[in-house]
Amino acid sequence: MDAATPPDKPVPPTAQPTLPVLPANDSCNAAKIASHIGKHTKSLETVLLLQPVRIIAPGTMVTMDYIESRLNIYTDDAGLIQRLGCG
Repeated sequence: MDAATPPDKPVPPTAQPTLPVLPANDSCNAAKIASHIGKHTKSLETVLLLQPVRIIAPGTMVTMDYIESRLNIYTDDAGLIQRLGCG
């Protein structure tokens, strides 16, 4: 190998923008269930009874109304919690 040939290195994957895991304004008490991020939504059965909640999977249509105390739980296709939001 000559000096002009770079060594073989794996090409890093294209970085995806990271979304905040918790909302900046925690008016819906999302921090209380932050430990459930990465787990299936079924792990939240008792939490879902305590406040207004909606689970939002990819492609789910949601209303544009804003309810400050409502917890939005964003999941992946498998139902694993990816991030939390208020509204």
